[in-house]
Amino acid sequence: MKKFLQKILLFIWIPIVFIGTNLIVDPSGLFIDLSEPVEHLKNNNHLGSFTNYDERSFVKEFLKRSNGEKYDIVVLGSSRSFQINTNSFKEKKRLLNLSLSQARLQDLVTIYYLLKINNITYDTLIISIDPDYFFGKPDYRWRSYERDYLNALNEFKIQNKLLVSNGVKPSALKQMLSTDIFKLSIRKILQNDLKHYELLEDSSGYKGSIKCPDGSLLYPMNKRNSGDKENISQFLRNKNYFVSNDIIVQRKTLFESMVEQITSTDKEIIFYLSPFSPRLFTINSLYKNNIELTETYLKVNLSSYTMIGGFNLNEEYPDSDMFYDLNHPKRSLVNELFAKSLD
Repeated sequence: MKKFLQKILLFIWIPIVFIGTNLIVDPSGLFIDLSEPVEHLKNNNHLGSFTNYDERSFVKEFLKRSNGEKYDIVVLGSSRSFQINTNSFKEKKRLLNLSLSQARLQDLVTIYYLLKINNITYDTLIISIDPDYFFGKPDYRWRSYERDYLNALNEFKIQNKLLVSNGVKPSALKQMLSTDIFKLSIRKILQNDLKHYELLEDSSGYKGSIKCPDGSLLYPMNKRNSGDKENISQFLRNKNYFVSNDIIVQRKTLFESMVEQITSTDKEIIFYLSPFSPRLFTINSLYKNNIELTETYLKVNLSSYTMIGGFNLNEEYPDSDMFYDLNHPKRSLVNELFAKSLD
């Protein structure tokens, strides 16, 4: 028995070090106090390299701490609308960009609900549309606020519990036991990079990504490059979308229910179609099909609304240098599109 206990004591330090390292370094930002970065942004500071965290929980915390506030413009969308910012408009506006990486329709419904229950008012709601809302494979990051999503469906009387029971909810314990997380932890230790973000007074001179006070995101040029062969091959290899001859009915129903709920208010609604790089249309005919089906559906069903941009602007903007990568237009292009449409 004594020898058995000695063997246990001999090896027990391995899981302790493994889990302890993941917990202390926390490279995915699972346990950081989100109230602190929220307050930094609300105090008009910028956050450098603030990328590894639960964006959904962050947005929820931000809206909670913004209870009762008034904005001129609120933006909902995916990472392809992160570049919409206060300078996208000629007149100075108080803008709040609530875009999320890999956003799905569940995110849009939930955030609209969180805006409502936190008594946040605004004059204009910009909804950025992404083909992945209708054709993207399920992404379950939204499940970090699943209860809010279900409450939203109930509040808005939407009879469409899209993908509620599918997928695996993110588990902090599973990530603490992840070898990939452990590798990231060790890498951050070796690089002496244990901060979750850097506090910046402004965006000048910083080489990494920057979260701005208005919620928009500045991408580092050295990480997003439309001519990067590895970036293109990764996009083709991941194939995070379904190919179909029509929009998935359940998703279309949820989208239309959400739009109907929003249009029941007197607020101005603008739909934004973030353009794709011209390179995408030459290398991926399958995804091009999804893009064209989505744009046709939107132009038929949302023709009465103001619509900015377009998924395929190759004739107007054939230069791929106006894009960070295949999916994300540069901030300068976004500002130009808004200036032209709202002139």
